[in-house]
Amino acid sequence: TTVSVDAVFTMTFNEVVTAQTGDIRIRRYSDDALFETIPVGSVGGSGTNTITFDPTFTFFGETGYYVDIDATAFDDLAGNSYAGIANKTIWNFVTQDVTAPWVTARNPLDNAVDVGVNVNLVLTFNESVVPVTGDIRIRRSSDNVIFETIAVTDGARVSGGGTNTIAINPDGTLDGQTSYYVEIDATGFDDLNGNSYPGIANNWEWNFVTADVDGPVVTNYNPADGAIVVGINADLVLTFDESVTVQTDSIYIKRTSDDSTFEAIPVTDGLRVSGGGTNTITIDPSGTFAGETGYYVLMDATALDDLAGNSYAGISGKTTWDFVTED
Repeated sequence: TTVSVDAVFTMTFNEVVTAQTGDIRIRRYSDDALFETIPVGSVGGSGTNTITFDPTFTFFGETGYYVDIDATAFDDLAGNSYAGIANKTIWNFVTQDVTAPWVTARNPLDNAVDVGVNVNLVLTFNESVVPVTGDIRIRRSSDNVIFETIAVTDGARVSGGGTNTIAINPDGTLDGQTSYYVEIDATGFDDLNGNSYPGIANNWEWNFVTADVDGPVVTNYNPADGAIVVGINADLVLTFDESVTVQTDSIYIKRTSDDSTFEAIPVTDGLRVSGGGTNTITIDPSGTFAGETGYYVLMDATALDDLAGNSYAGISGKTTWDFVTED
């Protein structure tokens, strides 16, 4: 086993032999297919007790072969013929592994979306591999900035050496809704015969986008926080950084002077709360505001979610969104 794919063959006899006529054949063990025919006239060592022959072609790696030899191929000096080899069990061998390992599966998949921000990265190879030297790099796709560099020999973050499955566990937490790609040095992993995995040196072979894990954020209040001279029939409008949907509980409009409730509006009240499924929520109170009066808005943290199910934090303080009406 583990015979070189460029092996030179040697036959040592108990006496001097000379090449006569016929052929040496090398066949594939699995199906008896002929790999190469070598005329005995081309061998080396005729007239000695050591015959050598060097196949023209290179063997396939990890493949079984056997040799057969015509009974007319070699005679001793008295003219007695070597019996030859007429079956596959007398001289057979298996070549060494010369093929680099390759990846059969990745988790997350290449081009995957909605990947968890705490995901482990897993490579499944066609054979067992061991970490050797070099790094794994996780980069942000938008600007190629490195998120984390992980030495392949870091046993706390890279596991599975000696098997066909390598798990990579980053220390950091990935950002939500962000595209990343993975690079791996060509010196990173070898199979058990020393053949190196070629690694990943580009930004397209293994990339993915993380899930939305961040709650929606208000980008604009109308009327603006701290506004004065607000119309007594004004609608209240929240603009978010992403689409939101109404869920449960209420919005409260309170008087600044004494914290009394001017109006409590269930978020599911479609007459007074509109815009669910968009990034703009409009609140239309039933009542009319009093003039020259301060108000503020509170909202339960269960009121609105983005499309990924992340909840808006709500409004719990009287200074987040307050305003004074017109005279």
